[in-house]
Amino acid sequence: MRKLERHAPPQHTNCQLSQRKRALHVIFQEYDFFQNLEMHVRANFPPLCGRDHLAFRSYYHPCKNVIDGDLCEQFGLMDATAQREVTEGLDRTTSEISKKLEDIRTRYAF
Repeated sequence: MRKLERHAPPQHTNCQLSQRKRALHVIFQEYDFFQNLEMHVRANFPPLCGRDHLAFRSYYHPCKNVIDGDLCEQFGLMDATAQREVTEGLDRTTSEISKKLEDIRTRYAF
């Protein structure tokens, strides 16, 4: 078998590491935001078929650490009073939430 050679680390590792930490911090902030949005939408938007959202999504396999994007997208279909309840729970405005949903949709859909 071939031995793996060790290479010297790059000169700017501290800079790269701090950039990665910042990027991970932003990712975790977005994860928390969308997880909270999903929780509030689930509480304020009744399912169409009468089934529980979590029971439906994890019917065959448990659904852990996954954000239901379809459920988050239901925020745009809610009436104004239900949207207001969700925005109060998240301490955001309706336009901020809609903008974040649009950003995540365009970032990963295309």
